[in-house]
Parts: sequence; structure tokens; C-alpha cells
Amino acid sequence: MPLIFKKVHGPRSSQSGIALLLVIGSIVLLTMLSVELAYNAQIEYHLAYRQKQRLQAYYLAQSAYHLTLLELKMGNAVQSQVGRAVEQANVNLAVDLSVPLCQQFPINTGLLRMLGSGEGMDQGPGTRDQRPEAGEQGPTEEDTAGLSGMGGFHLGGMEEFLEFEGDFEAECFDDSSRIDLNYFYTQNPEAPSAEGQENSYDAYKKFIVQFLAQPKFEELFKDQKTPIPEIVRNIADWVDPNDVINEWGGGQGGSEESLYRDTALGDWTTKNGKFSTPGEIFRVAGVRDDWWIPLSEYFTIYGITDPKGNPQINVCRAPTEVTQALILRYLETRKDLPPLPLGDPEVMDRLVMAVLEGCTGTKPDKNKIAQDLDKALLEVLKVGPPVEIIPGEGGYAPKTSPFADWIAAESRFYRLAMRGQVQDTVVEIEAVMDLGEGGGADTRKWKLVYWRIN
Repeated sequence: MPLIFKKVHGPRSSQSGIALLLVIGSIVLLTMLSVELAYNAQIEYHLAYRQKQRLQAYYLAQSAYHLTLLELKMGNAVQSQVGRAVEQANVNLAVDLSVPLCQQFPINTGLLRMLGSGEGMDQGPGTRDQRPEAGEQGPTEEDTAGLSGMGGFHLGGMEEFLEFEGDFEAECFDDSSRIDLNYFYTQNPEAPSAEGQENSYDAYKKFIVQFLAQPKFEELFKDQKTPIPEIVRNIADWVDPNDVINEWGGGQGGSEESLYRDTALGDWTTKNGKFSTPGEIFRVAGVRDDWWIPLSEYFTIYGITDPKGNPQINVCRAPTEVTQALILRYLETRKDLPPLPLGDPEVMDRLVMAVLEGCTGTKPDKNKIAQDLDKALLEVLKVGPPVEIIPGEGGYAPKTSPFADWIAAESRFYRLAMRGQVQDTVVEIEAVMDLGEGGGADTRKWKLVYWRIN
């Protein structure tokens, strides 16, 4: 009897369908997990790679920092040696040799690489491909070596030094040539005024007002609601020790806190102490970034003060605008002179040039600078006999000139700006070094007073 097979539909076929769905779901889930793991691994790889680049850029900026310190140290040593040689030879140098080495030769490995390879350098006429014709002898190996030496600066060891990934650069700026805002902390707003003159507190406020009111900066303050004298008063009140508003002329207003209560600045209080960082200036009422940022290069919170308590600015390194403000301040003390035609740009340029002409040698003499300015004043006014400047023992004899008390001829504080870069990752370091009195002759006394990483 033949066997008859009959197709049966039942639970077995439905279970097969469920198994297929489970298999497909598992494959999808595993795929999603694999993609997620791969994505996370890729993200972690990029984060680790970025962190590696950032670390490299940081150490490159650190290298720039240490090389800049080395430049400062070498520059001081060279200037000391040259100064001793000039003194022994009894030669009067008419050039300024006091410029720091780090300002004369800023560090830039990108530029060194370009110079070393000769890229972008002018090869002169006839630099197109000039192959020797038949019968002519091509350049020898010695000729090629000589030409490569002319096309690029192949200094010994430079190639090995630059064998690293990335670049770094550094600049140094003389903070001793800027206007010190922390000077107000050392002054007494209630000190009595000398006859016909403001006290030192008001005189310094007036000096800053004269600087900010120069025609060159007029556009920056065109839309300012707070007048310049009020801004300067607020800066002084923020720093000075007392807690009242010190008006011009020795008068006093209300509490300083009234300027900051219930304002957009918040319920801040004045510090009544020195600025700790440059960024604190934005807490002062009336200070706005649209005018402060362009002018910040003229100001500092690290300044030189002489034993008499006078603020001193290194006019040999100072910007022209700062030197002009110093000259205007000095002219106000010269009651013995007729008014100068200061509206004539040539007159002010002549006075500024007289100051710079006094910055000669490895250690300029500030008394000579003051005497040079007095001599130029008499020449401009065409009054009085010609002034003969005669040096005395140990330098030029000091005269009764307030200008010599307000200036310095050496530097103490340097702001260093370093930058390290690996591909598109950049790390910037800003530091301020205090070289101590005497311009940093003893490197053991150097102090790091500010450090910031961006």
C-alpha cells in the first residue's frame, strides 16, 4: 500500500518565522552596537589625537618661553660687555644699544624654516630652467653647494634643531615703557597740593587724561557716554586705598560703591587695591572693550617707581603717544616758559626727537635726556642762551628738571607672548617677567609675576 504524505500546517511553521525574526533582530542589534562602538572609538581617537597635538603645542610654546629668557640673558650679558668696552675706550656712542635682543630678533621657527629652505627668496634674473647646452659644462658640486648656501641660510645644526612637528614663535614687550595704572595705590588722594600744582594723585590722573584726549584717539571716544576725566577718576578710585569718590581738586563725593550698585555691571565693589590681572580693568565703571582693547598696549599694571615715589616710564622704549603725554605734563610745570605752539606737529615732533636722541649707548642717562629736552625747548622758543650739556662724574649732572624724575632709561618688566602650533591646534602663553632693579643683571633675582595659558 503506497505511503501518502500530507502537508500539515501547525505550530512548527510559526516557530520557524519567529526564529527568523529573532535572528534578523539580533543581526540589526549587533550591527548597531558595532557602529556605536566604532563611532565611539573614532571619537576617542580624535580626542586623544587633539590632546596630543595640544600637548605638543604647549611644549612648543614653553620652548619659545625658555628661548626668550635666554635671549634676555644673552642680551644683558652682551650689553654689559659692550658697555665696559665703550667705557674703557672712552667713546661716546651716538646710537641706542639698549634695545633688548628679544625685540631685535623675535623667535619664529616658521620663518627660520622658510629661510633655511630658501622658499620665497628672490633668485634674481635668469632663474628659469637653464640647462647646459651641448658641449657646455654644468655646475659642479662645489658650485651647487655655494649656491644653496646663498639661496638659504643653512646654519650649522639648524636643520637638526628644526626637526620637530609644528612651529613656535615668541615676542617680548617692554612693560616699563607703558603707563602704570597701579600707581594710584601708592598715592594719597587727600595729600596737600604744592603751590600752583596738583598733588601727585591728581597730577597722574591729569597725565592719563592728556594721553587719552590726544587727537589720534578721538574717534574711539566719540560715542562714549562717560567722559574721559570721569573714566580716569573711576580707574583711580578703583585702585586707591580709600572708599570714597575722589573728585578733581581734592574734593570728595559719595561712596565708590554707588557707581556699581544696581547697574549692568552687577553689585560689584571697588577693589581699593592693585589690579591683579589686566582683565580686571573691565570691572571699572566707564571702561568698555571698544576703546580699551585698542589702547591696552599703552598701559600696564607693572611699573617702575623711584625711591621718591615717582612713576617712571622708559622713554627710550615708550610709544610716541606716551612720550608726547609726558612732555605735555612736563611743560605744565615750566611756568618760566612762554606758551609753546603745540598745535604745530613739527614742534612736538622736534621735542620727541630730542628725547629719543638722548637714548644713546648701552645704558642711556635719563639726566642727559632731560637736558636734551630742555635744550630743544629753548631752541623751539628761541629764548635764552644756547645750552651746553657737559657730563659730570658718573654720568650727566642732574638738573632741577621734573622730567628726569618721571622717566627711566632702563627696563624691568617684560611681557612675553609665546605661541605653539601643531597643524591647526594652537596654544598661546602670556607671561610677565620682573628682572629686578638694574635691568636684570643678576638672573637669580628674576621673578615670574604673571602666567596665562590660552
